[in-house]
Amino acid sequence: MTSPSRPRTLTEGKRDILTCSKNDLITKVVDLQESLMATLNRVETARIEHARIAGENTLLLQYVNNLVNATGAPVEKAKK
Repeated sequence: MTSPSRPRTLTEGKRDILTCSKNDLITKVVDLQESLMATLNRVETARIEHARIAGENTLLLQYVNNLVNATGAPVEKAKK
């Protein structure tokens, strides 16, 4: 097996296929499918978390703007 930091080359993949039995290939396919599902689940979890945080940020921005408008406090422009 190759290190996770270096992608497998096509030659390595072909060599693996040629040296594996059918059962080994089935096991590898199932392992890869499970790995893919785990990755997709992490992506979906991150997407949901991002949407939640973006909504909270919007709410906080509205709150701060309402406070500034209610108090009449001058808004300092952001420095570049």
